[in-house]
Amino acid sequence: MLRLAGSGAQASSQRRGRAGLAAAAGALGPGGGATSSRPPPGWARAPAGASLAACGGRCQGRRFGAAAAARLPRVPLLEPGCARPWLLQRSGRELARDVAVRGGLSLEGGSVSQRFVMRWQERPLTVLLVARHEKRQSLRTVQEMGAWIAARGMTVVLEPKLLEEWPVVTGSIHGLRTFSDKEALLNSIDLVVTIGGDGTLTWAASLFEGPMPPVLSFAAGSLGFLTPFPLEKWKQTLSWIFEAVAPDGAPVPLVCRMRLRVRVRRGPNGHDDREAEQDLSRAEFSCLNEMLVHRGRSNMLAKLDVRVDGERVTLVQGDGIILATPTGSTAYSLACGGSMVHPAVPGMLLTPVAPHSLSFRPALLPDSAEVIVIVPLSARAGVNMSLDGKDICGLQVGDSVLVTTSSHPVPAICRETDSKDWFASVNQALQWNRRIEQKS
Repeated sequence: MLRLAGSGAQASSQRRGRAGLAAAAGALGPGGGATSSRPPPGWARAPAGASLAACGGRCQGRRFGAAAAARLPRVPLLEPGCARPWLLQRSGRELARDVAVRGGLSLEGGSVSQRFVMRWQERPLTVLLVARHEKRQSLRTVQEMGAWIAARGMTVVLEPKLLEEWPVVTGSIHGLRTFSDKEALLNSIDLVVTIGGDGTLTWAASLFEGPMPPVLSFAAGSLGFLTPFPLEKWKQTLSWIFEAVAPDGAPVPLVCRMRLRVRVRRGPNGHDDREAEQDLSRAEFSCLNEMLVHRGRSNMLAKLDVRVDGERVTLVQGDGIILATPTGSTAYSLACGGSMVHPAVPGMLLTPVAPHSLSFRPALLPDSAEVIVIVPLSARAGVNMSLDGKDICGLQVGDSVLVTTSSHPVPAICRETDSKDWFASVNQALQWNRRIEQKS
């Protein structure tokens, strides 16, 4: 029996979130520098965002850096726990009633790669805009979209890093908010809007390590496999989304894209659990595309013991191994010979990377599988672990990685249906089965 559960911010999470916000606000004075006088309540300078790639993954924690805070205009911090409820229903099924979800979505007790439709129970109030701050052409779009949303009585939230790079947006969006702690986003965002490519969606998903609210992705990148909505029609698209309010609003289709839950375990020759958490900021991660264990810069073969549901299934000898979600099946896994998997299929793809074998083929596992990748004691060297293309940590001999399906999928809004969007992507972006038709 599948159980749907809203994020329902716990009191302890709210306390931690408020404590983090208070600490950030208390360290900054009205002029921006450290001072004994406190700024007005709820105000702080937007801190600089931390890049996962720049720090080898160790800064993928909850706290953002504040080194560049003095250069930023003052922006109010987001009040935690203000998300409006939205209604969820299985696509193609008649239910006695919709299931109300507040904030992010958790699916427990069943497959998380599922088709749903959604409507707002109440009009959404808070929208998080995520865009690539390196792209100057996105600046005008963020300004126009943010001002348009704010003019309709909603609160726009921007990342601290974006505000650092584009401080000019603070004067063009009324009621703008930011955040200094990822926990402040918990149960506080009604809708996430991404402007960019597939990497922008992946980054937005990393901001919500737990339950995530619905996400709407506009194509402004190079490939756009996961971004079905054209950017030039953003006003029509947002109007369609905001008008989907029960009971009269038309339901919006969405697909819950599965994520992986990854936990690092240190072995007898590595660190203990306490050292692992200290080195990695935390020993547990989530990813949208894939988990990769690879040989890194070593010139030796990676040697990995793979176990599924407690049973040893194979010994990998090659460049590495990929565990991909259906969403990630069209990314690195596809380049390594893995199959394409529809995003609504509940499964996990095991794909070898350059195996030193003629018979090692990819395998599709059920989403209930518990996979352990171990660096055996007989291995000649350690390996590296990457998530969604970002190096996270090194694994020494005796270390292992536990991979399971996360109960917190990414509820991605579809342009038409999940199947139409997916086949349009594989046909247009990957040129799937493009061939001159044989003449009669």
